[in-house]
This record gives sequence, C-alpha cells and structure tokens, in this order.
Amino acid sequence: MEFYYAALDENSIVTGIRALSGEVNCDNYIRIPEPDETLHGAIFDPETGEFTRMSHYAIIDDNSIIQDALTQRSTDAPPLGAVPMAFDAKSFIGSKCLGGEIVLPNPVEERLECIEQMLTDIMAALQLAPMPQLSQAQK
Repeated sequence: MEFYYAALDENSIVTGIRALSGEVNCDNYIRIPEPDETLHGAIFDPETGEFTRMSHYAIIDDNSIIQDALTQRSTDAPPLGAVPMAFDAKSFIGSKCLGGEIVLPNPVEERLECIEQMLTDIMAALQLAPMPQLSQAQK
C-alpha cells in the first residue's frame, strides 16, 4: 500500500508530491488521498487543513523582458496584461520571456561577448598607457 503526501517547505508551500511505502508523522508532509500534481505550489493552511492553489504571472515590458512577477490565488482574476507562468518568475526578473517561456541566454555567446569586451578594454588600456621608460640599468 502506498501513502501519498504533499511535501511542504518552511512557508507551507507544496514543493512536491511523494508516494511512500509507509505512514509518516512529520510537520512538512501532509497526507493526501491520491497523488495530485496540481497541488504543486499551493499553500497549505494548517488551521483549516486546506490547500490554496496559486497562479503565477510575469509582467513584461514591450521588449518581452520580465519586470515583475506575481503569485496569487488561482480563484482570483488574472492581472491585466500579465503572462501566465507555470512557476514563480521572481528569480527571472530581467530575463526575456516569450509565450510564457523563459529565454535563457546562450552561455557560450555570453562568454564570447565577455572575452571580446575584455580584449577591447585591454587594447584600449595599452593604447592609452604611456610606454614605460627604461632606466640605464634596465637597458
């Protein structure tokens, strides 16, 4: 027999659904009757024993860059102009978002741009720095 639990973080937010072979008596594991992935991200209220499902939204600018992230009850009306997200987008503020998907930067392109900028800076510094004068002892 399997026992199903909603695993909670320190803020009573469901971080996952677990199927265990035995019963567990732990504050951050809440027994549920069946596996329900829609509980992922829900908030558990220990006083009522109920889960409140949450919806996530990103606020993007005209260039598709995430400016803000909102999380609210799924029963509330979505914010005007907000893009629905499958997860909390707070850690992606400043990233590009197309159709509800985060566009991650290409790390190789990023490194090449960084190296190119470093080389440009070094070349500029070498051209601006006066050539050191050698002393008679160094010649």
